[in-house]
Amino acid sequence: MTFNINSGIGNVTQFGELSTLAVADQNGYGAGILQSISMSQEGMLVGSFSNGVNRPLAQLAIANFTNPEGLDYNGSSMFGATRNSG
Repeated sequence: MTFNINSGIGNVTQFGELSTLAVADQNGYGAGILQSISMSQEGMLVGSFSNGVNRPLAQLAIANFTNPEGLDYNGSSMFGATRNSG
């Protein structure tokens, strides 16, 4: 495989002197570290970060059954809906 740096981008020039990179402005949040996780009433797992941002991380499906006793036990604390569960 051959790589041609001049293909489609014109000529590239680099000068042999020092350069400096500086951030002029920022259009987003600074880096943050996950500090805590909470659960909303809607089943949303919300992460709170050290930069003050709260973001949804995942959502759990929540369901209400008219007859919870009619659920089918699938093992390992897991249940499945049946006709009897509503």
